[in-house]
Amino acid sequence: MREGRKKHADWAWSLFWQADNLRACAPVYPVSGGSSLDEAWRGFFGQLPADAAVLDIGTGNGALALLAREALGSFAEVHGVDVAEIDPTTFVSSEEGLQSITFHPGVAMEQLPFGDDCFDAVVGQYALEYSDMRRSVAEVLRALKVDGRFRFLVHASGGTLEARNVLQQRQAQTLLESPLFQDLRRLLPAMMHAQTLEATGSAAADAALQLARTEIDRFSDTLTRLEEHFANEKDTDLVTRLFLAVRQIPAGRLKYSLSDLLKQASDLEARLEAQALRLQAMVDAALDDARLSQLQRDLLDRGATHLEIGEATSASRGLLGYWISGQR
Repeated sequence: MREGRKKHADWAWSLFWQADNLRACAPVYPVSGGSSLDEAWRGFFGQLPADAAVLDIGTGNGALALLAREALGSFAEVHGVDVAEIDPTTFVSSEEGLQSITFHPGVAMEQLPFGDDCFDAVVGQYALEYSDMRRSVAEVLRALKVDGRFRFLVHASGGTLEARNVLQQRQAQTLLESPLFQDLRRLLPAMMHAQTLEATGSAAADAALQLARTEIDRFSDTLTRLEEHFANEKDTDLVTRLFLAVRQIPAGRLKYSLSDLLKQASDLEARLEAQALRLQAMVDAALDDARLSQLQRDLLDRGATHLEIGEATSASRGLLGYWISGQR
């Protein structure tokens, strides 16, 4: 990923994690063997000593770090790093256990702020593959203690998550390139002006009402065309939620000022842009055979031992990614 594009993606992830979301794209449905991904991680953490020091890279709002804390108990030392400006203890309201984890925002995996031989385990769920893996592998193995263990779940090219990300990224881009937000910004002042003049019964009020109706028709036509465009898509979750949010903005004209409504429209468009960037970043991160082989070579070249690579699959969802496990 080019540096400028990566910088935008970092902004997009920061925006995403500044919300009450514990998880991003981690699936919770069963994987191979009948367990969930959470259960697979608990099995890994259960093999560590109770006072283990654990580092979760690309931690987001700390879902995996929280699993480590819950599995290991209060004697463990758990850290989470993320290049995004995360603050899980502020934004995630439902998980008190996050308070006992040390989070490091604005920290790249390629340059960890820890000394050598610090951690009994380094883990990451859909994280390592977003980095310059050659550099981040070197940092992971440097920070691990001798005989320390690592385990990563990474995106797989051709997997279920990649297919969904490709679809939703295309949907988000189509919405951003449509006149939807432009029409919404034209509609809002027209409606508010007509509302202000409505009681006067003047010619100006009639003209304002006619303009408002014109903008309502324009906005409605755009929504209808977009809904018809997406009608036969396999997954319409993103567009359905977007259309609901868009419709709620003009519906708030009796409660909010025009400036408030225009800000809501701008914020919604920015969040959709961020979503498109995140989805593209997830597509770019998915490992094909060549990149998976290169990751294997990088790990071995840096002294990794007991290296194991296997598929994470679900009977209902297919390939979810690859498990990468080993020791220093």
